[in-house]
Amino acid sequence: MRLYKLLDDHILRSADRVVAVSEAQRARLRTAGIGSGGLVTIPNATQSREEEPEPPSLARTRLGLKPSGYLVGVVGRLSPEKGHAYFIDAMAHVARSVPEVQGIIVGDGLESASLRARIKQLGLTEIVHCLGYRQDMARIYSALDLLVLPSLNEGLPNVALEAQERGCPVVGTRAGGVPEAVADGVTGLLVPPATTVPLAEAIIRLLLDTSLRSAMGQAGREFMKQQFSPKARGERLLKLYKEVLGRAPSSILPETSR
Repeated sequence: MRLYKLLDDHILRSADRVVAVSEAQRARLRTAGIGSGGLVTIPNATQSREEEPEPPSLARTRLGLKPSGYLVGVVGRLSPEKGHAYFIDAMAHVARSVPEVQGIIVGDGLESASLRARIKQLGLTEIVHCLGYRQDMARIYSALDLLVLPSLNEGLPNVALEAQERGCPVVGTRAGGVPEAVADGVTGLLVPPATTVPLAEAIIRLLLDTSLRSAMGQAGREFMKQQFSPKARGERLLKLYKEVLGRAPSSILPETSR
């Protein structure tokens, strides 16, 4: 990650334009003195395939989980900034209030061994399951009642967009671009980052309030259509490319572009 940051800093300082995926990321870049040529915010987009989702019970069975009860999960690489340890600690509280709950961690990374050890230490091996790297994300989202995003830092989390597009509410943190991707109190609930009890309380609240969870799921679908469609993102990028090419010296343009 340190190498990536050094490369980013070097490359981005020479760019004609720098596209940030969230206002939070744009602010960080500006503070770091990056983007002197112009900083533009263009959010990520999401659009699922037109396919019939699996029934939750069937999706869970195929994932090797109990078909009934509640299922919450975290999706993302297993690295410190994703905050998985706070999710595991929160699940210890959730399990005491919601006996039929299961949790899944989807992803792989350097923290895999330490997170598994934490699950064992807290006696959660029958409750929190590490599924590793997966490509069947449609099945994962079909199985979930709730996506949890315990991140300590984010640009704009694609997993939050994908989950909400499929009607799955999100419990996330007020970190980076998460508040731009999740409408607090409308499509999900946001809590302070690096906390356990508030995260657990938000998870419990949504699991036990079926009508609220359903309303937030529907609101999430509409939010994604309005704010994060591929068409809107494509139009913004095309406008930016035309602007940059229009100002570029003719000597650097390809022959076909002159």
